[in-house]
Amino acid sequence: MRLSDPRKVMEFLFKGHKKWTPERLGEYLDRGKTYDLGANRRIPVYFDYKTVFLNDEGTLVFSVDIYGLDHDSYRDMIDTNKRTKDTISSYLRTINLFESQSGDSEDKNTGKFFPISLF
Repeated sequence: MRLSDPRKVMEFLFKGHKKWTPERLGEYLDRGKTYDLGANRRIPVYFDYKTVFLNDEGTLVFSVDIYGLDHDSYRDMIDTNKRTKDTISSYLRTINLFESQSGDSEDKNTGKFFPISLF
């Protein structure tokens, strides 16, 4: 996973840890290698990976799926046992197709679907 500022994330995760001070964490970061470090607490993390999204101008953007995760989402939408209005509208909501330009949070699910080719 890429982080814009890994040093800040590490300092947050290890705040107050006696062994892993910011200085020591910095030494490990500067080595440029991968290490497994044990923290004192568990922190829930939510990852949101989108390859289709609306940019600031409201244009639908399709980016490259470098991790190969889109296949499962597409398969679920196409699978005849799962092809329901709820499944498709739920997926489209995750890629913000029902949000208005003004950012209104009200439900925009009118039953109208955008013509998106999945293949």
